[in-house]
Amino acid sequence: MRRTIAALLVSLSIVAGGALGFVAVDVNDGRALAGQGPAEPSPSSAPAPTVATAVPGYVVPGAIGPVRAGMSVADAVETGYVERDRERERICGQRYYRWTGDLREDLDLYTYQGVVTDVGMLGPRVETPNGITVGDTLRSLRDAYGPDLSGPITLDYGNVGFMVSDGDDWVGFGFEAGPDAIGAASRITLIQVTSGSRPGLMRDGC
Repeated sequence: MRRTIAALLVSLSIVAGGALGFVAVDVNDGRALAGQGPAEPSPSSAPAPTVATAVPGYVVPGAIGPVRAGMSVADAVETGYVERDRERERICGQRYYRWTGDLREDLDLYTYQGVVTDVGMLGPRVETPNGITVGDTLRSLRDAYGPDLSGPITLDYGNVGFMVSDGDDWVGFGFEAGPDAIGAASRITLIQVTSGSRPGLMRDGC
């Protein structure tokens, strides 16, 4: 399953007192997502265009698009792709964050003490520069990364994962199959990126 998800960002130029700003707007409710200019256009400004909530960039060791493991939560929110997850907070009783718009359908992230600890993907929202995404086979993964791919590694839940690293940054590819059942046709079910430690390739409700 090789597909390229193009980045789609539409910028609105607002000239006010000689300053030039840019605003990106969520198609779901028109809220300002990110920018260095005003959060909302003034009544005299042209209407703000809407944009698709597509991740610019790829899944690489340590990052999915602009959201990196190890960055501060405040910086992640400023990208316009992360927001408070108040629904989950009501259930779990802690502070949580999520991707904005329809990105939250396939992407997630975990935080600790104000830092993004890891970013994950459970659906084929975006791919690696090598064309790999959730749902691709182990055969495709090995063909794409060759000797740069390490594994199989048996994880805490008994399933298997494979890893690619770049210094202290990691991207892990998780499979539901165990070491005795993994094969070339097995499919990736989770992609997780971390920095400083190898991905555990697991998810839970809270």
